[in-house]
Amino acid sequence: MCGLRSAPSTNSGARFSGDVIRGATNTALRAAPCGDRGILVWRPTWDYVGAAVDAWGAKIRRLLLFVVLAAFALFLSVGGVSAGAAATFDSTPAEGPPGTSITVSSVTPCPPNPAGVEGPPIVRVILAKGGQELASVQLPVDASGNWSGSLVVPDSATPGVATLDAFCFSSATAEGTTLNYEQRTFTVTAVAARPSPPAPTQPVPVPAAPRLTG
Repeated sequence: MCGLRSAPSTNSGARFSGDVIRGATNTALRAAPCGDRGILVWRPTWDYVGAAVDAWGAKIRRLLLFVVLAAFALFLSVGGVSAGAAATFDSTPAEGPPGTSITVSSVTPCPPNPAGVEGPPIVRVILAKGGQELASVQLPVDASGNWSGSLVVPDSATPGVATLDAFCFSSATAEGTTLNYEQRTFTVTAVAARPSPPAPTQPVPVPAAPRLTG
């Protein structure tokens, strides 16, 4: 009589042994002969599917972890480059009324001119408020790229926060900058009221000396 009988299997690789097909499942079926032929039946279970899904899941998790770490490393490197590229200059004082002289000087030097570009390099410092230029000065740059100078707050400046911008140029006639500095602020204060002159004092009357008559 034809029939199928279950046989347990613990092998990981499928193979044929006698009339039993064993595979990466928990159950294989034994084929009973039917006439001059045998019917071989293999019935997989969900264990193999689950193992395959787990293996692919582990690979995907490793790939995602690698991508995240690579992106984080790239972010750190770009951030480091950006931070290192910041150019700064000093200005003092931080506030003052119209007529104040602001001293400016480089912290980051201007870069040297590219080969073939004529100089000499210069720096322009601009004091502006509300998008309107209040004052500016053009300063020479030494051989090391350093510079310093001053500009005066004009009498027309009104109280409020103004900005100081500095730019390096390869020459006084150059149109493009070679370095842009980080912006600084300067607060224009009100002119101090002049003290009123003291009130004139009334002279103290001096009594006349008595006359003697003889």
